[in-house]
Amino acid sequence: MSNKFKVLYYVNQFFGQIGGEEKAGVAPTFEAKTIGPALGFNGLLEDEGEVIGTIICGDNYFNEHKEEALEYIRYTFISIYVNKDHKKQIGKRSIDKYSAIIG
Repeated sequence: MSNKFKVLYYVNQFFGQIGGEEKAGVAPTFEAKTIGPALGFNGLLEDEGEVIGTIICGDNYFNEHKEEALEYIRYTFISIYVNKDHKKQIGKRSIDKYSAIIG
């Protein structure tokens, strides 16, 4: 069993390598890998931690749909870090709508 802490890394569309301003309206997505600056950050963690995924979101989308973007980030975090048996105990909202996206 590993004692490493896990990091869920967030980047905008540019650092997420999906495009520039033309992709600034992209809704958040989760990739179960290190992308962009998460690669360097992962190296800095050495044996203490690891980046286990990257969330990519367009700058404009985040600013124009802040609550929806934050909700996606929260539920991505919950789906990764919380035991599935305990998900139903967290909040009143269902994570089911994100399960197809997150896995």
